[in-house]
Amino acid sequence: MSVDSRSTAEHSEEETSVNTIPSYERAFLPSDALLRAPRSCEVYTEKMFPMKYGYPLWFPQPDHNLPLDYRLRGVSIGDIGAITPDGAFDFMFNIGLPPSHPINFPAHLPDDFAFFPSSNFRTRLQTLFNPGADSKVSNLNIVSNFDTYTNDISFSCNDGARGAILSMPDGSSQEDLINERQIKEFISNNALDWYRYAQKNCGRELDRHSLYLVTGYMKSKTWVLQLSIKTYQRVKAYW
Repeated sequence: MSVDSRSTAEHSEEETSVNTIPSYERAFLPSDALLRAPRSCEVYTEKMFPMKYGYPLWFPQPDHNLPLDYRLRGVSIGDIGAITPDGAFDFMFNIGLPPSHPINFPAHLPDDFAFFPSSNFRTRLQTLFNPGADSKVSNLNIVSNFDTYTNDISFSCNDGARGAILSMPDGSSQEDLINERQIKEFISNNALDWYRYAQKNCGRELDRHSLYLVTGYMKSKTWVLQLSIKTYQRVKAYW
């Protein structure tokens, strides 16, 4: 049962207050200090943004409800979507694929949907990190330690500091769009239609600055996310 929401109702005549939270649950409500504490995804984004590897996703894996074709390839150049409050990419459609493509078809795109053929994408693909213990991205507060005897990797953060680390034991690759001038013109001609589609067809509550077009990505087969918020530590591992 959730204890995050609270509501009260007042009777105008008797001036009485009705609390919808049972008395036995009130003792388990989070303290003010906990309510003020930053969310894990917020700290991760804050610390990883300055590293300039793109938007740091706390949940980089695709939504399991998306088409299988999309889940197999993951976030790709040409994707249109938004960043969710918990740090995931909310995919809507891909501008480089026709409406009939399996990745776009469930989105029920309009008949006059304009797409920029993916064959026109000019990209640069390279190995960003080679496999190994040093295949990681972190802010300056993080210290990594590699045990050559056990091959174990451990991470530590200075007391009272916030830190984040992304470790990729199998290395990672990076692909970036290089013909951005053509894409900018295409965006100018279609951005408003994308925004209207996201609001009306997809039912998203977004402002005009919340829609993203993916022009590059960094991917890895395996990854570990570690976060330290003062005395609190959280680790997410995907192997």
